[in-house]
Amino acid sequence: MPNSFAWLAYACLALRPLPHSFNLQPAAVRQPTSQLSAPESHASFRVRVVGQGRPLLLLAGLGCSGTVWDQTLARYARRYQCHVVSLAGFAGQAPVAGPLLATARQELLAYVAQQRLHRPALLGHSLGGFLALELATAAPTQFSQVIVLDALPFGAAAAQPQLTEAQVRQATPSPAALGQQFASLPAAQFAQLQRQLLIPAVADTARLRQLLAERLSSDPAALGRATAEMLQTDLRPQLPRLAIPVLVLGSDATARLLLQKPTASAAECRQAYAAQYAAVPHLTLEMHPTARHFLQYDAPEWYFQQLDHVLNAPVASLSQHPARPQ
Repeated sequence: MPNSFAWLAYACLALRPLPHSFNLQPAAVRQPTSQLSAPESHASFRVRVVGQGRPLLLLAGLGCSGTVWDQTLARYARRYQCHVVSLAGFAGQAPVAGPLLATARQELLAYVAQQRLHRPALLGHSLGGFLALELATAAPTQFSQVIVLDALPFGAAAAQPQLTEAQVRQATPSPAALGQQFASLPAAQFAQLQRQLLIPAVADTARLRQLLAERLSSDPAALGRATAEMLQTDLRPQLPRLAIPVLVLGSDATARLLLQKPTASAAECRQAYAAQYAAVPHLTLEMHPTARHFLQYDAPEWYFQQLDHVLNAPVASLSQHPARPQ
C-alpha cells in the first residue's frame, strides 16, 4: 500500500500512546449562534439560514457541525444569506443510509434549485471543501465561485500524483470496511484516535476540545465511510469544467503531513497543492506557512483577508477578473 496516504486510510490501525495528560472527557458541544430560520433537515444534511443578501453555502468538514463557521457568519451575514450545512452522521446527527457524499451532492443541488438560490458561492473546509468541488464540477453554471479551505481533489495522490482511483481502492479499505473498523473500536480507543487525528489539525487547545466533542458525538461508521469515500474519489479529471473563480487556501503543515515530509519547504508544499489543482482554469492559491488544517481558527486575520478579497467583490468583477496573480 502506498505510504503517502497510509496515515489517513489506516489511522485506526496506527494508534500511538498519548500523554498521561490526555483527557478523554470532551468539552460540551457549543450551541449555534443566532439564526434567521430554524434548522431544516434533509436525509444527508441539515441547514440553517443566517443573514441576508447574496447566497453563500458553507460546508463543514469531517465530524464537524456548522458551528465551525460562527466567526465567518459574524463577519459576512450582513451581506450574505448564509446557508450553513451540517452533514448527516456528524456532531450528533443521525447518519444517512448509503454513500454520504454522493447523496449530499444530489440533495444539495436539489436544495439550491428548490430554494431558487441564484448562483450561490460555495465555501467548504476539508471534507466540506471536497464536497464544494463535487458540487461545482457537477453543476458548474449553478454557482458563482468556490472557496476551498485546505482540501484537495485527490489527497491520496498528493505525494504520488500518478496514483489512480483504482489503485487507491485496491490498497485501502472500502467505505463500508473502514466504517466497520471505526465502529468496532472501543469507546476509549475511538476517542484516542480522534484526538490523535485532531492534534495536528488545530493549534488552539480550546478549539481542539470543541472539535473533539463534535467528533465523539459523531457516528463512528459515518466518519469511516466518509473518509474512504473522499480518499477513493479523484476529482482532478472534472476540474476543467470549472469556469468560475476558485480560491484555494492551503496549509503548509497539512501539505507536510500529506507528503509525509516534515522538512518539506514552502515551495514543495505549494507545489503539492498547485499540482492537484493544475487543471482549474481560474485558480487562486494561497498557502499559510504556519497555520494548521483549521485555518479559520489558527490564522483568522489571514483567513478573513483572503475571503474579503472575493466575498466583498461584486459578482461582475469576479467574472471579469477570475483569479489573482500567483
